[in-house]
Amino acid sequence: MIPTSSPTPAHEPDFQLRFRGSTAEHHQMPAEVLAASIEALQKIVHILAMEHESRGTIERLRIPETIAARYAVLCDVPAEGSYAQPFQIGALKPDLITVQDLASVRDDFVQAMSALYSQQTEKLLSLASDRVLRKRLIAAFQRLVPKAGSGFSLSLDDFKTQLPTSYLFADRHALYLRQVTARADERHVPQIVTGRLDKIDFGERSVTIIYPPTSRQLKCTYDEGSEEMLLEHRRALIQVTGIVALDEDDNPQRVTDVQAISYLDLSAFEVEAFEFDHFQLRFRTPLTLALSLDESEQLLCIENEDWGLNVFADSREQLWQELREQMEMLWLEYAREDDDQLSAPALALKQRLLAGIEETMVSTEAARVS
Repeated sequence: MIPTSSPTPAHEPDFQLRFRGSTAEHHQMPAEVLAASIEALQKIVHILAMEHESRGTIERLRIPETIAARYAVLCDVPAEGSYAQPFQIGALKPDLITVQDLASVRDDFVQAMSALYSQQTEKLLSLASDRVLRKRLIAAFQRLVPKAGSGFSLSLDDFKTQLPTSYLFADRHALYLRQVTARADERHVPQIVTGRLDKIDFGERSVTIIYPPTSRQLKCTYDEGSEEMLLEHRRALIQVTGIVALDEDDNPQRVTDVQAISYLDLSAFEVEAFEFDHFQLRFRTPLTLALSLDESEQLLCIENEDWGLNVFADSREQLWQELREQMEMLWLEYAREDDDQLSAPALALKQRLLAGIEETMVSTEAARVS
């Protein structure tokens, strides 16, 4: 890390990407290289934000709208030096996020860049606890760092430290990230696997489930407290939570260190109200939402076109939390939005929300007591 000069924009941003080499010496950058780096930068921030907010399993595969609104890379006017792109991590909709959450993700971002610069592999891999998110994070770093032999080097300037610092990324970091990708794949992570109960061995206290996507048999141990439940739900869908070793196609091949075994409850959600920090949403007519499984039988789903709901998760508890968060997002982004800011379908959704739900404000003191 080396001291860096002050940024040139009228207001001082949080950070700055600085390119050197080739056309950057003339204060120009190929659009493809610049766009790839900025896009990667935004993905890194989004993934760190998802980790910070502990978002559900299905959201490993997409960036939720609420995350995109809360944590955005906001670019300032480019500057010379050789080619510098100032930016800050801010919010497109500041009313949806606390100052503390935004500061936490900014700190995580700095820690990520420091870990990459100093090639601290364990620290880098620990930034995302979910295997899929971890792979996406490393892939984003690979897009951020210029390719080996490209003629460019890239540094990230951090202006928020007491002495502004610069993390320089060059060819050696591109090579390093290829090695880290292999390490990310090697890790075994806690995961929920859903399968059909096939066998119970009471002597070994083990069960065998059939994993539907591959028809593979997975043998797992269970504790004595689960025995009655297993007997009541023979041939049912069972969820096993434990350390899952994955094969080359990312399918489970064995489960160890089992933390929990339970049957999969697909009974409908009966919803009367949702309570949030400062307001409550109460349905004028209690809502019944049917649960279903996706084609792999690994994800629980709720789809309701009338309410604009499309929710997925790998457990009933996580599905409820995802439903709650999606209702909050729909209310904030549609029901409270000005009509002239909404498309025709969005306006129709707003009208259905307002017709079917009553909003009640909750005082800060009441929220604290509850």
